[in-house]
Amino acid sequence: MIGIWLVDLLPLKIILLLAPLALIGIGIAVEKNYTGRITLFANAIALITFFASFSIIPLWIVWYANIMTILGIIGFFSYIFKESLFETYYQIGRIGSSAVTGIIILIFALTNLI
Repeated sequence: MIGIWLVDLLPLKIILLLAPLALIGIGIAVEKNYTGRITLFANAIALITFFASFSIIPLWIVWYANIMTILGIIGFFSYIFKESLFETYYQIGRIGSSAVTGIIILIFALTNLI
């Protein structure tokens, strides 16, 4: 059977850090001026899927994930229906950038690997 070569090549602890490191890299390289609506939606989903298995989640993460999810859903539908959003949406949305999302996931991934 053919396996995923990177999974076969790297230790599991490194594999588990690839997603947050990729998010950080994307955030730094691509989202210099703003975070797109679809990106914000994808980042919200990344937070939800990462923290779904946690039995205890800090309250600030709960608030952050919920706010980013609402912004992500609004952004997703505005994109689908080709509706522009107000400038404040994009300003608030910067806190949901891939870099910020990646850093949050990385911090909690590292604390669970230790």
